[in-house]
Amino acid sequence: MKYIIIPACNTNDRCKQWLDDCLESIRAGGYYQDNYQVLICYDNCSKEFQDYYRVKYSGDFIRGLNNQNTTNLNFAANVNTGLRVALQASRSVEGIDDHFIILNMDTILPPSARFDQILGEGLSLSP
Repeated sequence: MKYIIIPACNTNDRCKQWLDDCLESIRAGGYYQDNYQVLICYDNCSKEFQDYYRVKYSGDFIRGLNNQNTTNLNFAANVNTGLRVALQASRSVEGIDDHFIILNMDTILPPSARFDQILGEGLSLSP
């Protein structure tokens, strides 16, 4: 399984658009067909913000994690939440080669076939 962990916040009016664009690039890139699980780690996000994604991506391969914190954890602590959940899930299946990909919420991914070619190398593309 490949886990894509996206720490999310709604600290300004652009956050919703960034996360929408990121999730749409994942959906359009074929990741749902290629053994990926997306974990959105909500960092002190409003219920409305979380409900928007829960409804929009209902039935998809996207799972929201609510930290239920009253102050912002910030990037590193929020990523750790996603990593803990992904590690726990990956330990439940033996013999699986897991990958953990951490994205900023304003990241746009290439199609999954291209991403799989560079998996393990980082995202540095050289000519």
